Amino acid sequence: MNGIDRNELVDLKDVTIKTNLPVEERIKDYIEQIKNPYCYLCNGVVVKISFTGKKRLDDCLSSYIQFAGGNTLADLLTVGKEAS
Repeated sequence: MNGIDRNELVDLKDVTIKTNLPVEERIKDYIEQIKNPYCYLCNGVVVKISFTGKKRLDDCLSSYIQFAGGNTLADLLTVGKEAS
């Protein structure tokens, strides 16, 4: 992907959702860990997100973070793939 420095991206496997925090603080902590929720790594693969649907990114992230239960988002994505 043009203009993206992989060395500056955070891998989801290194992000942990801290379920002991209130939801607003979880979201803030997630953003601080991932640095850019629109562009990151997932198991070494660059992921660049854009939304054209009716839900906003922060609504989607809130849903994931509330659901995470101490797992990383990468763990949740893996579980979702196994269930398909």
